Amino acid sequence: MALGAMIDRTKRFLGTGISFAVFGIGGLVQTVVLIPLIAVLSRNEESRTRRVRSLISRSFRAFLWMMRALGVLELDIDPQAREKFSRPGGMIVVANHPTLIDVVLLMGQIEHGNCIVKRAMWKNVFLGGVVRAANYISNDDSEELLANCTEVLQNGETLVIFPEATRTVPGQAMKVHRGAARVALSAGVPLQVVHLTCSPPTLSKAGHWYEIPPQRPCFRMRVGDRLHVANYLAAGEHHSLASRRLTEEMRHNLMNVESQR
Repeated sequence: MALGAMIDRTKRFLGTGISFAVFGIGGLVQTVVLIPLIAVLSRNEESRTRRVRSLISRSFRAFLWMMRALGVLELDIDPQAREKFSRPGGMIVVANHPTLIDVVLLMGQIEHGNCIVKRAMWKNVFLGGVVRAANYISNDDSEELLANCTEVLQNGETLVIFPEATRTVPGQAMKVHRGAARVALSAGVPLQVVHLTCSPPTLSKAGHWYEIPPQRPCFRMRVGDRLHVANYLAAGEHHSLASRRLTEEMRHNLMNVESQR
């Protein structure tokens, strides 16, 4: 390895370590300082939740800016993403899940977005307070999960769902679960498809944060089609059949966003 490339890789290694340390410490500072202040200044729980979610979105954008300033990554985000995510009415944003920071990329573009979070995150020392204050949805009970998702969507919220349920395993076919389609059909809201890529690959399910790629990775976000549930419901048809068709169309769109542009 040439000396210049070695120095660049070392700088990116240090920058990545600093970034994740700042992420954890930032979550703790928000829990201890900023969120209690927001609670005092907010008129009610709804106002507090909106302010906390706005804080999270802006913090995520600042975090990505910091990673880019440190030379850890490059960003190529669809310039129409924030406008498309902010249209009125409930909506599910569905995306593939190639990296550890996909939720940061997405929630940074959605000012008051909601998302489904693993129950274990509620007890996380650094991020638990943030998750609770944002009133995100826990994934611990499937039936209650469907009801909670339907309720927030019918209230006009934007909900982020990764239909693969976990990060994509490199080299394996995409496995899309029907949960997002079931929720969309239950709430009667559209699915907004988003395609995420990272080249060269890093922060994947098969790797670790300290495995630094040979070149600076570029994280790319492209907003694809919006799938309207009415197009998949035939008269008198059971939702399970519509869910199957909608899931297949969603999988096809997630894999082919670039060809639609």
